[in-house]
Amino acid sequence: MDHEEHDIDTGEPIAELGVFAVEPAPELVGKVARSINRRNLVSDSLDFSFMVMLKTLWEFFRVVMETIPGIDEEEDRNGR
Repeated sequence: MDHEEHDIDTGEPIAELGVFAVEPAPELVGKVARSINRRNLVSDSLDFSFMVMLKTLWEFFRVVMETIPGIDEEEDRNGR
């Protein structure tokens, strides 16, 4: 949300809060990046596995439906 759109006066920054600023640890960026990459890997793996399972089930269903004779095929065999 942009403050300029709503004409909200946020005032001056509070200088006393600058004293509480803490420098993050140097390895923090690496830890955060690895955590995000791990979550993305798990998400992508789960998505891939789920899609493979659905496509496999669809193929099994399609094969079963192709093996069941339809009404038109039965009529052709009986000579109607």
